[in-house]
Amino acid sequence: SPSTKTAEEVDTLAAAEASLKDPHPAERAHGVVSLTKLARAFVSKRDARNKLVVEVDEGQEVLDWRPLARVCVKALGDDESYVFLAAAHALSAIADAAPGEVMPYLLEQFETEEREKTRRRLGEALVLSVRRRGEAAPAYAQKLGRAFAAGASNERAE
Repeated sequence: SPSTKTAEEVDTLAAAEASLKDPHPAERAHGVVSLTKLARAFVSKRDARNKLVVEVDEGQEVLDWRPLARVCVKALGDDESYVFLAAAHALSAIADAAPGEVMPYLLEQFETEEREKTRRRLGEALVLSVRRRGEAAPAYAQKLGRAFAAGASNERAE
């Protein structure tokens, strides 16, 4: 099932969640960066496997990205710039693992986030993610433009 996590995913996620409570910004950033590495390793492994396999196997591994994304969205609220910037980069790496699911999730988070600071940073993560979409970027950019415009008009109304 898609919710099957590897031991590495479970350990990395638990360590990253714990690190967000650390008083030292370097530890918090390190936890977030470990999620970036996890997502990138997953994508590299998947891409290498897909080069070897002509037909995509239905039983292939799926990254359980939601808990990773939740930790990163939480880290976007951090006061330290290198923690929240690491979180934005982590979210774009997570989007590489499952863009069709993660991009709509990030857009929804952006549209529903009430803290202005976190919403702005979600916007940064979305822009990073859209830039990495290659040929699919225009479709996402259009949705992003609408979300940003709606966000701007909400700010004026407040």
